[in-house]
Order: sequence, then C-alpha cells, then structure tokens
Amino acid sequence: MNILLLAPDFFPVWGGAGTYVTELARHLPKDVNIHIVALRRKEFIGQDSEALKTAEGFFPKNVSIHYLGDARETFAYNINYQLTIISKIKKLIKDLDIDLVHTHSSMPDLFVPSRKLGVPSIATIHNSCEMQVAGWRRSDSKFKNLELSEKMIVAGRPLFLTAEKLYYSNPRRYIAVSGWTKDQFVKYYKVQPEKVKVVYNGVDTEKYSPERKDQKIIDKMDPEPKGPRVLFMARILELKGITTLFEAIPRVLRSVDATFLFAGPGNPRRLKDLPQGTRYLGYIDHDDTPAYVAGADLYILPSFSETFPFSLLEAMSSETAVLSSTAGGIPEMIENGRDGMLVTAGNVDELTEALIKLIEDDHLRRELARNGRKRVLKDFTWEHTAGGVSAAYNDMV
Repeated sequence: MNILLLAPDFFPVWGGAGTYVTELARHLPKDVNIHIVALRRKEFIGQDSEALKTAEGFFPKNVSIHYLGDARETFAYNINYQLTIISKIKKLIKDLDIDLVHTHSSMPDLFVPSRKLGVPSIATIHNSCEMQVAGWRRSDSKFKNLELSEKMIVAGRPLFLTAEKLYYSNPRRYIAVSGWTKDQFVKYYKVQPEKVKVVYNGVDTEKYSPERKDQKIIDKMDPEPKGPRVLFMARILELKGITTLFEAIPRVLRSVDATFLFAGPGNPRRLKDLPQGTRYLGYIDHDDTPAYVAGADLYILPSFSETFPFSLLEAMSSETAVLSSTAGGIPEMIENGRDGMLVTAGNVDELTEALIKLIEDDHLRRELARNGRKRVLKDFTWEHTAGGVSAAYNDMV
C-alpha cells in the first residue's frame, strides 16, 4: 500500500499536526510505503539533501520525504503550500503509484477537489475554526488580549468557515482525534457520522518518561524551591485558560507555597501580566521538554477548548500529575480523581481549590501520576494510534 501524506506542518517543527505526522509515519506498519509531501524547514536548509529525502536515522526505510520548497514562518505559509499542491499532487500520485491520500484539518489540498485525485482521500481532524472560536467565546476574553494568530482566526472567521465547509463537502473519509471532536465536526460541517472514525492521539512513552527527570533541569526551573513545581507549558493564549489561571494563582499562594512555571511562546502583552510568585522560562527546545515535564510536580492546562491535547498525554506519560479542565475531549483521556483532576473551564474557585488540594497532598499527586502513566501505556501509545489509522486505510483501499 502506498500512502501520500500531505504535511505542511512537519519535522522538525513540533506543533500538534507536525508531531502527529512525524510519529504516525514512524509507527505505521513497515509494509505501508509512506510518501510525505512537506516543506523544508530552516533547520534543514544547507544540510545534505539526499540524507533529508530518506531522513536516515530518524524515519524507517518505508518513509520517503518529498520537499516542495522552503517554509517561511508566517501566517500565510500554508497558503503557499496549498497553491503548490495544485500543480504537483496529480503527478506525485501517478509517479508514486499512490493508493490513498491522507490530509489534515489544515486543508493542504484545499484547491484540489478530492473527487479529481483519482484515489480515495482521508483527513485527520485535529481542530477547526468553529471549534476554536467557540472556545474563545466561552473564555469571554477581550479581543485585545488575544495573540495575533487568535485575532486573525476570529477576524477571518467568515473566510475560514467558508473554506472549511467547501473542503469538507468533498467526498472523503475522516479520522477524528476524540469522540468530542467527531461530535463537533459532524455538528458544524454536516458530515455523515459514519464517515468519521475516532482514533485517539498517542505519545512516545520512552521519550516522555519519569526516567527523563534531570536534577540540573529541575534546578534550572526552580533555583529557589518554594513548594511543589506547577508547570504550564503551552502557547500563552486566552484559549488555554490563561486569565483563569492568572486569577487563581494569587489566591493559591496566599494558602500554600508553590512555584508556578510558565513555558512557551505567546502574547508579549499577556506575559507582562504574569502574577507575582511565578517564573517565565521562555521557549523550551523540543528536545528538552521531556526533562522539564518530568521534573514538574504538577502539570496544568485549564483550557476552554481542546480536541485531544498532546501536552497532557506527555505529562501523564512522564508520570507527572495533571490538572486540567473538562473542555473538549479531555474527559476521554482523564478520569477525574483517578488519572488526573478536572475542573470546569473558567471557574476560578474550582481551579483554586483543586490547586491547593494537589499542592498540599503529595500522596494524591503521586497516585494520580502513577495512574496517568498506566492509562497512557494502556490506551494512548503511538502504536495504538498507528493501528487505528492503518485499519482506516485498509477499510478504504
């Protein structure tokens, strides 16, 4: 079987879709020939082009990478990819004897109707404009507090929604990364439920492991320990519940000692609002994130909208206790009080109470952490994800 994977977000950029494509390609059965169509990132420019085509040492031999050009880190780079695909995709399908095209909710083949490809098409739904906008509405955040990418999606909603409805009206199958994602997708885009298969995201349980704890990293995170280390590692966005967390932290620190650590890019204006008693670690290199996550005592993500977040899977796999909201597909990942603790998105009182309880109770944190790791090993490895995706391929080809 020959699969064409369209991936405008791809290794070594480690966003959600980039992580998904990279790890899926590494874990699909070896009798599946995977051809990834990507843009060459700046980290690759200047390196040996032949080595990059096979990505020797990182991807298995059944994976080939076909670059359409160089990526530029701008909001419009995905449009450039979509325009390039118009003239390239049919030739790729013919030359590589492709049986199936696998795309993503970034709509990389937006301008090439799937009915004209000549082969079946399947898309993984990671998120959508309507899901994100609905989350921001629930956050009740002021427009001025949104990061630039958030503002562009909110302001451009009519255009994005039109494009999505056009794209999803084409005949194809779908993979949703959670049951909630499937329900929302069917609701907003009127897709027949039987065309959507749920396959949960996975995590690399060796990379994200309690064995990745590093005392040097812990000391760097928290040079002057003041109680448990509470880590928020994600984009600093209103959608992630930043305002709720900012309001809860002063209340928590009046009752207990803890160190709140923030890591990740985001709105510089909001970073100026970090409460006292917190530290901003900046952007953490992807290769270093396992040590930071494993070195925390508690990982927090009080989001208003999530499909099936990699960051929580990574924390659970690292045997770090997690505290999150009940938003989106998170309750499918975490059983409240067993694998982690969940609170209502936007509820400052609930978040404050849960933080105090978990900071005070070392035994509870350790129990949640152990159970979280067990849950991941049982249900959310990349082997599980690849098995589900492979089954979807076989159903179609």
